[in-house]
Amino acid sequence: MKLGKFLLITLVLSLFYPFILSSQATDDYDDIKITTTNVMIYKLYKTRLGLAVEYYAGGKIRRAYFPHRFFMNKTVVTILEGDYQITPQMNIVYKNQELFKVKLYIPPIPDGYIYQILENMPQDMVDDFNAVTKLEVELSDEK
Repeated sequence: MKLGKFLLITLVLSLFYPFILSSQATDDYDDIKITTTNVMIYKLYKTRLGLAVEYYAGGKIRRAYFPHRFFMNKTVVTILEGDYQITPQMNIVYKNQELFKVKLYIPPIPDGYIYQILENMPQDMVDDFNAVTKLEVELSDEK
């Protein structure tokens, strides 16, 4: 008798459990839309204030500044690819059409003309880093 009740309860729960889970999961994520854009990195400058990334978008070379605080709060992350021949890329993630995160894909040992370490930064670059208040990546001249 106890085995019969146990099997009956297990059967009933197993039938309804997926519906309970699916209704909870979809309620939280129905209004979230994630989109991404991938651009090739033209130059990557490592500085005392963070990373400056030059990339090609909208028909011209553009520059984005990522201060160290963006890396500490995981707004910008560096992903070290195991492939040493990879062309560095920047993956821009949008959440509900708002800039959400930037992922930089680079080889584990950056080498070549793309990567530069700037110990003595030009003053205009220091000013540009200091002017950054939020994550920004321009893909076109439209605002």
